[in-house]
Amino acid sequence: MKIKTSKDLKIGDLVSVNYTAPSHSDRQYKWTGICNWGDGYKFSFYVVSSTDNRLTEITWTINDLREVGAEVISASR
Repeated sequence: MKIKTSKDLKIGDLVSVNYTAPSHSDRQYKWTGICNWGDGYKFSFYVVSSTDNRLTEITWTINDLREVGAEVISASR
């Protein structure tokens, strides 16, 4: 399910982003992570880096998630 509003996302959801900016091929975002925190505007995710297999935490706004077409690929209960 595409994320459109903050109500589409909750703690424990598995979220995927695969986006390349149309006019900037160097601006590419590709990650899958578990939402671990959110205040309705900002959301934090635990993501495993594909380059070094390290767990990192990233924070995105709901507007950024909507702009890149983020999807909930597995909803928490």
